[in-house]
Amino acid sequence: MANLKEIRSRIVSVNSTKQITSAMKMVSAAKLHRAQAAIARMRPYAEKMQDILRNLSDSLDVSDNVYGAERDAERVLIMAINSNRGLCGGFNNNVNRKVRELIAQHDGAKVQVLGIGKKAYDAFNKTGHLATGAGYPEIPYEIFNDLNFVAASEMAQSVMDKFALEIVSGAEALKG
Repeated sequence: MANLKEIRSRIVSVNSTKQITSAMKMVSAAKLHRAQAAIARMRPYAEKMQDILRNLSDSLDVSDNVYGAERDAERVLIMAINSNRGLCGGFNNNVNRKVRELIAQHDGAKVQVLGIGKKAYDAFNKTGHLATGAGYPEIPYEIFNDLNFVAASEMAQSVMDKFALEIVSGAEALKG
């Protein structure tokens, strides 16, 4: 049986751990609150952008739009956006599972995955589905190192240019 000194030492240790855990909870709650506030601030912008895009797409003539053209799905590019690090295991696994389901749905087509985020990059690099080559960043998850509109729009423009090049010239846009 433990003596009184050991019991007191254990009580002090447990109380110290309790204080550390409480401080960590407060820090994570503050970070969560900031993230939720940032999302809430973006909601009106996203809703307005959705309205604008809906109005534009309703008024466009699909026959003149390169991105609205229908074609057979011989080559498919899936953009998988995951995290680079952190406690996002469930999120990353769900995204990767959904991407694998989409790959299975496009059986017979050449499917490539643009893995944005280290976890997606690593997962689909192992399967051989990772999109590589001209126009794609060598390490696409580096976009998170300095995430801004310019970097995201450059990546989106690269994908859109490859798609438009395939439609307009018939050239192979997704070389792997």
